[in-house]
Amino acid sequence: MTDRVEMALPPPRATSTRSARRYPGGLWALDAPERPFSVARHTEPVNSSAAFSADRLIVAPAGYVDMDTAPLLGAALTNALDSHPDVCCDLAAVDFFSAAGVHVLLLAADRAKRSGSRFSVRGAGGITRRVLRITQVEHLFE
Repeated sequence: MTDRVEMALPPPRATSTRSARRYPGGLWALDAPERPFSVARHTEPVNSSAAFSADRLIVAPAGYVDMDTAPLLGAALTNALDSHPDVCCDLAAVDFFSAAGVHVLLLAADRAKRSGSRFSVRGAGGITRRVLRITQVEHLFE
C-alpha cells in the first residue's frame, strides 16, 4: 500500500504587471507581460563644423533589456562595431535594464577596445543608471 500526499500550493503573487493563472491539475503559473523590445540604428554627425565629419552610429534599444532581449541588443552592437568605427548605445528609451544588459555593454566595450573602435553609452537614466551604478560599471561609459 502506498501513501499519497497532496500539497496545496498557494498561488504566486500577482502584481499590477502580471497575473496568476491556475491550470488543470492545480498548477499555478504567472502570466508574464508582453515586453516590447526594439533596436533602432541611425547615424549622426560627430562634428558639424569640421571639413570632414565622420558619423557616429547610434544603436538605440527601446523597452526591456533582460536575459531574453539582451542577445538581440548584443547582436546589434556587434554588427554596428564590425561595420563602423564609432558606435554609441543610446539607452534613453530603455524601461528596464538587467545584469544581462550590463554584460552586453561590457562585451561591446571590450570588442571596441580590441578592434580600435570607439564605443560609448548615453541616455542612461532611472533604473538603467541605477543598475550601472550598482554593478560599478557606470564610470566606464561616461
